[in-house]
Parts: sequence; C-alpha cells; structure tokens
Amino acid sequence: MNDPRLEAAPESANQPPPLVGYNAWSGDRILVEAVKREGGGWIAERAGRMGDLVGSERMQTLAMQANRYAPELKPTIASAIASTRSSTTRPTTT
Repeated sequence: MNDPRLEAAPESANQPPPLVGYNAWSGDRILVEAVKREGGGWIAERAGRMGDLVGSERMQTLAMQANRYAPELKPTIASAIASTRSSTTRPTTT
C-alpha cells in the first residue's frame, strides 16, 4: 500500500539543535549578577556544578523521557474509600 499519510514526516529545518553541553548557571548572566548583588555569592560554586548537571546531555535525555507520557493516577484502596465517603449523602438532622 502506498499511502502518503503513512510516510514519515520530513525533519524540520527550522528547529534549533538540542540545548546540551552548557552551564545553565554561568550562561544566565542576569541571574548570576542578581545573586551576587543580593549577597548570595556563597552559592556560586554549588550553582555552577548544578548548572553543569542541568545542561548536560544526560539530564536533557532524562527530562525528555520524563515528559514523554502524562502522569497517571493509580487508584489505591484509601482513595476508593475516600471517594465513596464523599459521594454518599448524609442525612440531615433538624
């Protein structure tokens, strides 16, 4: 069967490359300056390490995998009991 709808979509040429291999801390000059100005310079070393981690290819891959599927609520016995209690009508006292 030669159905054009089933063919893979061509890769888009106007998409930016993946944002990996950068330091999210040192790459945000405004954030770095604001932290220094407000007396938070003590966090710079730790924030730099965190910025490397966040901007790593591995972290971006994990983020993409985490966002692939929407969260699903798995009902538990406790939630079933709670929903049963809230849906039952209570007699009113006069």
